[in-house]
Amino acid sequence: KMSTPTSDNPTAEPVNGRIDEPTAPGPKLSAGEIQSTAQEILGSLLKMLRFETEIETEITEQNLRFRIKCEDAGRLIGRGGNNLSSLQFLLNRLVFRKFAGAPRVYIDVEGFKEQIDGDVLKRADAAAEQVRRWGESLELAPMNSYERRVIHQHFANDPEIVVESVPDANNQSLKRMILKLKR
Repeated sequence: KMSTPTSDNPTAEPVNGRIDEPTAPGPKLSAGEIQSTAQEILGSLLKMLRFETEIETEITEQNLRFRIKCEDAGRLIGRGGNNLSSLQFLLNRLVFRKFAGAPRVYIDVEGFKEQIDGDVLKRADAAAEQVRRWGESLELAPMNSYERRVIHQHFANDPEIVVESVPDANNQSLKRMILKLKR
């Protein structure tokens, strides 16, 4: 069981175990300050994992992106991107805990996620073209939350296509995407 913050121990973990909420509201910081701290945390994590890296940063209105270059990219990415996803999840939790309302953090290693995004969007665009042509909804293969988010953002302002996520019967961690014409 985790302890609750008290005046004796103000940094203790919340009882419910969530670490994505700040323990106390802090001063509103600029995107640059959040970026600097997030990059410092990421650098420390990578150093503890014994990776020698170069990190490039991009700040947008909605998120913070880190592009990592390293010689041992395969080990950092992991099978199917699992290590990279775990690192990104951990960094987001740490940043959200420290800064209320911080932007979402994305990590890419040697262009791995850019390639995945391109592949996912290519499949989604092909499916959307079929939906436009035939007028019938189309279901895509099961996807993880990151891939679904990419597709939802891609079609967010599309005047003809609406995207819906539905649970996959075979795997609870994945969902299927259904593309339909807007009515």
